[in-house]
Amino acid sequence: MKDNPFIHLFETSDGKYLFDVNKNTIISIPDNVYNFLKKPTTNMDSNVEKYLHTLKNCGFLKSNRVEISEHSETKYLKYYLDNKLSTLLLQLTQNCNLRCDYCIYSGNYNTRTHSNKIMDFELAKDGIDFLIKHSRDSDNIFIGFYGGEPFLNFDLMKKCMDYSLKKIPNKEIYFNVTTNATLLTKEIVDIIVNYNLTILISLDGPKQIHDEARKFAFNNRGSFDTLYNNLKYIKTKYPDYYKEHILFNTVLHQSNFGCVDNYIKSDDLLSDSYFMSTFISDSYSDKKHEISDSSISEIQYEKFLLFLSKIGILNNYKPSKLLDLDFQQIGSIVNSSKIDHLPKKSHHSGVCIPGVQKLFMNVNGDFFPCERVNELSDFSKIGSIKNGLDYNKIEYMMNIENITKEECHNCWAYNHCTICLSGLEDNNGIKRENILLRCPYVKNSIEEKLKDYTVLKSLGYNF
Repeated sequence: MKDNPFIHLFETSDGKYLFDVNKNTIISIPDNVYNFLKKPTTNMDSNVEKYLHTLKNCGFLKSNRVEISEHSETKYLKYYLDNKLSTLLLQLTQNCNLRCDYCIYSGNYNTRTHSNKIMDFELAKDGIDFLIKHSRDSDNIFIGFYGGEPFLNFDLMKKCMDYSLKKIPNKEIYFNVTTNATLLTKEIVDIIVNYNLTILISLDGPKQIHDEARKFAFNNRGSFDTLYNNLKYIKTKYPDYYKEHILFNTVLHQSNFGCVDNYIKSDDLLSDSYFMSTFISDSYSDKKHEISDSSISEIQYEKFLLFLSKIGILNNYKPSKLLDLDFQQIGSIVNSSKIDHLPKKSHHSGVCIPGVQKLFMNVNGDFFPCERVNELSDFSKIGSIKNGLDYNKIEYMMNIENITKEECHNCWAYNHCTICLSGLEDNNGIKRENILLRCPYVKNSIEEKLKDYTVLKSLGYNF
């Protein structure tokens, strides 16, 4: 072929496929066409030539690539930052009542460590006022509380919710908190239910697994029993609140997926709840954590059972809670947008608009794009309550594709890239090599979702 079609080829157990980047579409293709596209030759079989001609007439096999790296919202950035903020995340404290082995603040990572610093009400009010001033055109307001362990500063949390409701009477306000749930006493629970506070709780599985890493700071004992008793109180006294406002996040160790998954599915308190999950992070660490072969096998097997349940073969099967989010992403990766071709000017999909999607303010009043970036990095800081937002830095951050634009413009995963700022930065900025090191993992993940999509479609599942 004279041109260079922007495509990605892959195969599954039931056939061979072409992912057309310009159209964001998967199509099944014959073996001979697949083999030719994989290794083009000057001698093209007439049947292959006819098939490719038909594809081209249908708008496939275009060679269009992005030529200029620029986030589509760049020209509106000042307006968004001045008028469309919607989410403020307040770091109420840098301290925690637990000491978890894998915690990003444990001292085992190149990030800040736990400290006794807390946010005061004056600073919190300034942050909320900043959000109000810069959210004139936002319909809804989201205010979150983070730590450390934010319930160590519950008095401030309550003051912030009361102040927000008083200052923003004409908009819906949604409150949320990330917590280890050990401080959710009956007295506190009886208060927070009145605010419809959504609670994301860190729970790593059954007692023996959870307690292995999540221990109290003052006595080094596991925290599971305290957490679990608090959950029982909430679900017993406030069942509707529990159902609608209690979520869970599980940090998986490299070899315990099956045990944790089975526990969650079988536990009465947890089996109907929403779970997110991640493996122990490698970000900001010199130590790498490899997922064990046994866990990979367990995940693949559980995914297989999940697929069978989705197509109606395992009707009584209780699907994995830990794979729920992954399954939702399978359909969205192809159904996200149907396009005719890539524009000349664009930016890959992994980057947010820093500060707009979320504005994280720490105990010092410094602003960051979110809670997952490194607070020790001057580069990660996008402003402060004292000096406002750094518009130039934010524009640079939302256009990080320029650092690797040659590779990005020729990457078949362009429309579905998930690479963002977190874990890429140091004091001097974003390292090109850090981005490129992450690329293979992102592409492997996207290809797996493409394969899952085609298998499910071939079995009759309707996304």
